[in-house]
Amino acid sequence: MTDHFPDVGNMVAPALWTEAQWQAECPPWPRPLDTPEPGYFRLRLVAKGPWCAARIYTYRPRVAGQDHLAAHINGQPADVWRVYTYGRSIDEKHYRALMEQPASNPMQPVSRRKQKET
Repeated sequence: MTDHFPDVGNMVAPALWTEAQWQAECPPWPRPLDTPEPGYFRLRLVAKGPWCAARIYTYRPRVAGQDHLAAHINGQPADVWRVYTYGRSIDEKHYRALMEQPASNPMQPVSRRKQKET
């Protein structure tokens, strides 16, 4: 099986990628939206904001014997449904790349004009 994802060592600021760049690198695959599943995701916290790394994982509390789901956005606890509903699936390499280069202010919309000038 071939790897459809490039080597992340060559990636520059994936939090600022355009939608076309993401579509080329990480083609979306269908997933059911009614049952959250563990995985890695990217999402924007505001309209036209930078991409943020998110993940959903399972954990087993000490008291209860069942597995539960938890989520993090940029390393901070988050709502599982928010991540699963608004997030787009990515692989672990892209998740780690987003975590290594987080946006300085994920609540600030990104101006493409300013980005092109630099």
